[in-house]
Amino acid sequence: MTSFSDESGPAELGELTAAWSAGSCEYLSVRIGLVAKLIERHTARMLSEQFGMTLAEWRVLAQLARLGPLSVRSLAEQAWVDRAEVSRAAASLISKKLVGQMPNPADRRSPYFACSATGQRLYRRISPTRDAFQQLLKSQIPAAQRDAFLDTLYRISRSLAPGAARAAPAAQKRRSRGARDARPGPDAKLA
Repeated sequence: MTSFSDESGPAELGELTAAWSAGSCEYLSVRIGLVAKLIERHTARMLSEQFGMTLAEWRVLAQLARLGPLSVRSLAEQAWVDRAEVSRAAASLISKKLVGQMPNPADRRSPYFACSATGQRLYRRISPTRDAFQQLLKSQIPAAQRDAFLDTLYRISRSLAPGAARAAPAAQKRRSRGARDARPGPDAKLA
């Protein structure tokens, strides 16, 4: 049984109407996936048209701008994406002079990447557009329901996260290994 909270029904979904109304769409996972795909496509189109950047490049640039120097492995783990995707995005950002690379003294095979000054400026230019989009998404959830919605998303995520109960101790164990995981500070010099 398909239900909608407004009078318009699925017709206002345009090309997505058929997918949203299909029998398999009664599965919550299908609807969540459709919404995620819409968000991803909207973001990719905006980044490409306004900033000449791919979604993968944005994800890497944004993480580096917010968190400072990171390795491909750390970037991939943070975003839950494939290392090869991160590596390709980092290489592209380096060629655009938005990101630089620095050696990792503990593991020469795994350099650190950091935003260049140009990358930081681009991040600051893109961020208001991303913030506005986040506000648009947020505005679609009635204020009285936002906390419950976010709590529900968190509970679903927690129930599906591999090793969720073991995640925090494992992360702490990785951090305690010492120099291998130590990363340079925000003022480190790019190569």
